[in-house]
Amino acid sequence: MSNPNYNNLITTTIESRTRALADNITQNSALLRRMRRRGNARPVSGGRLIVQEIDFAATTNVGWYSGLGTLTTAAFEHATAAEFAIREAYASLIISGLEMAQNRGREQMIDMLVARVTNMERSLANLLNTGVYSDGSGGGGNQIGGLQLLVPLTNTNTVGNINRNTATWWRNVAQRSSVNFSGAATAATILNHMGRVYNSVTRGTDVPDIAPADGNAFQLFMDAMSDRQTIIDDEMARAGFVTAKFRNADVVLDGGSGGQAPANSIYFLNTNYLFWRPMAGMDVYRVGSDREPTNQDALIRIIGWKGNMTVSNSALQGLLRTD
Repeated sequence: MSNPNYNNLITTTIESRTRALADNITQNSALLRRMRRRGNARPVSGGRLIVQEIDFAATTNVGWYSGLGTLTTAAFEHATAAEFAIREAYASLIISGLEMAQNRGREQMIDMLVARVTNMERSLANLLNTGVYSDGSGGGGNQIGGLQLLVPLTNTNTVGNINRNTATWWRNVAQRSSVNFSGAATAATILNHMGRVYNSVTRGTDVPDIAPADGNAFQLFMDAMSDRQTIIDDEMARAGFVTAKFRNADVVLDGGSGGQAPANSIYFLNTNYLFWRPMAGMDVYRVGSDREPTNQDALIRIIGWKGNMTVSNSALQGLLRTD
């Protein structure tokens, strides 16, 4: 290394920045933030797969009786589990010996490091946030399975190694305005369409609590609300998210510049049954030691993430395509 004395400065500067990165990633996504608030950012201790337990049916051992009438106590299968692969993500930082030589002095070095580390942090956060809406096919099939896998428009796919084509109880609700309703949604019809999907994923007091939307669908919703009182969630607003209430759900804009929600889509999600499952100690971590390439004058650091996104009740998750 041309400037070996900078090694400790680089290491301590990067270390202090990355300690809070895992929490920053969840705070940067309305959906991940909500799952964390619900206690559903649950680490996985280890193992080959992430196993998500599912209670998929009510027992048949129920009924009315009188006196000494016979009660049914037969064995009954009511639980199973979905299996999700462990996915891995990374971002790397490289500082050449020349850059270190050119940034002499502590203040100059820290300024360069802050900019470089900030870029690395944002890049990993953006990658994971993209994964939240993915179908898992990105990165050569190594991407996490997000909402386009867990709550897709075509809901007969396989999720967690359970085939929804045959396991109909494992399907999410999926509606398209032009197919299931009176035509593509407009400001005059969007609330009706939203209400129908909302009703379909409501079970008593078990209701959707968040509704991420792309820019097109969100604007239709806001146009429909223009002559109505708009209620917002104070906590979400303080966090900087553009949001408004629809019944018990926070409709959140995740479109526009850098938005990841699919076009013309509003999800109706019950985050009691959605989980962010990083591996313990790997919800953003330093991958090994800093590297000094044998044939390059440079210092390399890699940060990573391991885990996946899971669901335990698909029937209470919904998608409305407004086109």
